[in-house]
Amino acid sequence: MTRGRSRRMATGLGLLCLGLLPWVASTYVVTFLYLALVSVALAQSYDWVGGHLGYMNLGQAAFFGVGAYAGGVLLTKALPPAVAFAAAALVPAAFAAAIAVPFFRLRGAYFALATFGLVALMELLAHNLETVTGGALGLSLPPGNRLHAPEADRAGQHAIRVNDQYRIVFRFEGQDAHDVCCTDYH
Repeated sequence: MTRGRSRRMATGLGLLCLGLLPWVASTYVVTFLYLALVSVALAQSYDWVGGHLGYMNLGQAAFFGVGAYAGGVLLTKALPPAVAFAAAALVPAAFAAAIAVPFFRLRGAYFALATFGLVALMELLAHNLETVTGGALGLSLPPGNRLHAPEADRAGQHAIRVNDQYRIVFRFEGQDAHDVCCTDYH
């Protein structure tokens, strides 16, 4: 097996494990790893712009916020999470492409001040566009696909929310899931 192929296989296996993590790990572990990966992505963006291009960019928070609001707004509109995640990546990329030409004409401290000003501008927009962003209160996202323990007639079982109406319900025996079914909760 070649080195490149084994690297691709290891990457694929790692991504598969990350994708399955919400269903096998505790909420604490999932949240911790999510925040760690977000920090890695933010550090990488600093490295690309500051380390390789030589620009001091103080505006990463603006792009981070645009992506968060793009994904969050679509989730509140009940679009599938895959669409929201794609928008969370593509909308800030399009925004960055739109402002790249005028911003990269600036040099030194002027570039740093312009990107810092961009953060202040985006903060003002987030507060004042209440119909889109929720203003100072922010967005209220629907609960995700969390593993929870149902009550009443389903006590002793676990459930994963599929959408507002359906849940995947099962019970654990040791490490195995048994009696798996999709249930209408209404």
